[in-house]
Amino acid sequence: MGDEQDRLATWGEIAKFLNCNVRTAQRWANERGLPVRRVPGGQKSSVFAYRRELQEWLDRDRTPPMPTPPGPRFPITRRGAIAMASVGAAITGSAVWAWRRKPRDVTRAALVGNTLVAWDAMGGMLWNHPFSETFDPQQPPPPPRNPLVCDLLSEGNNQVLFIGRFLEPDGLTPRCELFCFSSQGQMLWHYRPQLSLTFGNQPFSGPWTIEDIMFLNSPKGPRIWVALSHVTWRPGALVSIDALGRHSLQFASCGNIYVLSQMANANGQYILAGGINNEYNAAALAVVRAEGPPSSSPQTKGTLYECVNGPSGKPELYFLFPPTELNSADGKPYNEILRVLGGSNGVDVRTQEAGRFRVQSLAEAMYAISPSLEVQNVAFDNNFAVQHRRFEQAGLLKHSLAACPLLNGPSRIRRWDAASGWTDVEVPMKSGVRPESYSG
Repeated sequence: MGDEQDRLATWGEIAKFLNCNVRTAQRWANERGLPVRRVPGGQKSSVFAYRRELQEWLDRDRTPPMPTPPGPRFPITRRGAIAMASVGAAITGSAVWAWRRKPRDVTRAALVGNTLVAWDAMGGMLWNHPFSETFDPQQPPPPPRNPLVCDLLSEGNNQVLFIGRFLEPDGLTPRCELFCFSSQGQMLWHYRPQLSLTFGNQPFSGPWTIEDIMFLNSPKGPRIWVALSHVTWRPGALVSIDALGRHSLQFASCGNIYVLSQMANANGQYILAGGINNEYNAAALAVVRAEGPPSSSPQTKGTLYECVNGPSGKPELYFLFPPTELNSADGKPYNEILRVLGGSNGVDVRTQEAGRFRVQSLAEAMYAISPSLEVQNVAFDNNFAVQHRRFEQAGLLKHSLAACPLLNGPSRIRRWDAASGWTDVEVPMKSGVRPESYSG
């Protein structure tokens, strides 16, 4: 806190110190984080600020000094020197003003209360957007990529994409929307999922939850990929959105989709969509070609799991990771994909095998997939051993951890492609990982 001599008590004094007008000072306070304080219990216009804090704010955002021009080749009178100084001050002030008005790039954004705030690389606040809607406290936590900062327009400035999970005015019905803001904070477009998918003879029209978003710069241009889950029932979907907000259904899933990733190999660029398949009660991974035709998950024809009004194509590959014995012991008929991480070295897939989904991971299976998209090995985390022993003690498992078939032999997954259909694949344990390696 400063002393009374350091204090500026009105907008006029603050503006004079900043060498700008009152309206500009007020805008900087609202949009740029200018350190102005409200008088407790005073009127809305009653403010004060400290010179020291304002100067620190100026120093943080100050432009580099301009080079000194060469000296004049003629004598300067006192009157001429004063005139030149005045002109120089005006030019310098105009340059600083122009620089301050030039929008800087967004590097970070976050929801603060009910307001979306964007900052630059130096921590300066660029803009904020308050939401008047009521956020839904019952929805699961938003994904780590929310908000997502990316150059969707390919113009050298970042945009901000934000998933808002709200409640309708009735206070009961959830509503999920994806908003795209420009680098200056203008809303460019927003997308509210309103799909209608029919599986078997049952239509599902929403509400839909946006579970994850991902930016991908593909040969056809930059796009946002959106993972959807039905709020109440089993379907999921994968939607792509271009820079102008135009959206299209790319994949219909008989099961929620929770996480997205991407990878590329010699054959192309792929979207990896992880979730659940409800026909098979198993964690599922869809491998969708980024520039391929729309597709649906491979389901048994004529059953209530077949999507009858969705895309007729099929994904590049589809994997099922059947639940382990821990799921049965835990009273769960299925497992779920927790994370998918794709890269040049392949794909890491993690499934939750016991515990409450998306709240606390209590046991995980970890599958390694090669760059050619073949499952190479599997390992289980230390919590698998902890939960195994817990179920042994409760009499829900009849063998010890050392004798666990999963840890002493290959696991079996299911793989689908268009040429071969469904095939069973035996996946070996990761080299060097044995039952005695697990402690708990």
